[in-house]
Amino acid sequence: MGGNRSGRPTSNDSGTEWTIECARRYKKPLLVCNVDDPKARSKIQPWIDGNRMSIVNIAGPSEATVSGVGERAYSLLRRVFEEIASE
Repeated sequence: MGGNRSGRPTSNDSGTEWTIECARRYKKPLLVCNVDDPKARSKIQPWIDGNRMSIVNIAGPSEATVSGVGERAYSLLRRVFEEIASE
C-alpha cells in the first residue's frame, strides 16, 4: 500500500480500498502509510498534529494476507504515540 505520483493513495488490498472510499465519502482525514516504510513515523506524526481527532481508525491488509502486519503496525503506532505523549 502506498501512494502514486499524483499523491493519491493506492492499494491492492480490498479492506484498505474500502477504508479509502469511506474516508472520502464521509470527508474524514486519511493517511495511507506502509508500516514497512522507514519514513512512516515522520509521516504519521505531522498528520496527527494537523488533524483534530478523538478517534483514529487503523485499517489495512489482514494477517492472512500479510503475515506479521498487525504486530508491525502496533509497534509503529506505539512508538508514534509514545513520542506524542512525551512532548
